Amino acid sequence: MLSTFFKCAVVAMAVSMAHAQNEGHRVSARLVYFQQSTGDPEDLYFNNNGEFVKCSPSGSVSAPPVACPVDAAGKVIFTKTAAAGEVVAAANVPESVTQAVFLILKNPTPGTGTPYQILVVDESFRTLAKGGSFICNLSPKNERVTLGESKLLLPPGKPVYVKRPDQKDAYNMASLQMQIQGEGDEWKNIKDTMLRFSESERYFIVSYLEDGKQPSVKIYKQVVQEKPQQPTP
Repeated sequence: MLSTFFKCAVVAMAVSMAHAQNEGHRVSARLVYFQQSTGDPEDLYFNNNGEFVKCSPSGSVSAPPVACPVDAAGKVIFTKTAAAGEVVAAANVPESVTQAVFLILKNPTPGTGTPYQILVVDESFRTLAKGGSFICNLSPKNERVTLGESKLLLPPGKPVYVKRPDQKDAYNMASLQMQIQGEGDEWKNIKDTMLRFSESERYFIVSYLEDGKQPSVKIYKQVVQEKPQQPTP
């Protein structure tokens, strides 16, 4: 189920992507394993003008970025070895995106497509402002989200970028409430918490089905750098 809705998320974020990218398009990307586990490849490789470059995904959205070339089809392709062999995952990168977090998710249907899929999140300040949040619904059901004063309805596969809440307490805390739709008009709470929203932090919030069954929410917090980190070549 996740693969279907993951594709919806990619489409929703990349509706403006041209079929052909300008030559020389590069993206500064943080490679992050979603629910990192011991079975994940420690290193991945991508082709940089004929030379394969090694990169090491982490479990943090604050990890140093890597400068990845985007091919003519608008993709960054990662392989298991330093050769044009087994493709592990491919990211679809809109031409307008030059800074991103690549959330690397396991393919929920092994044996079909690549072993992993990539959710591309634009982390530029123009899209994800200081103190803001990225929220994506990867579950198969509609979700209701309340973040501070913002009230959202997220269909399956829907991503959204939310500004820093205006309604905060003296400690910069604001509420996050998330519900998933059940049968008919029934809604089930899946997250109810308080988060600190300073201008030096941003959140990446992803809802999904744990083991394909139990609704769950994963929250990443990123410390904002005043100047974008320079990616490794």
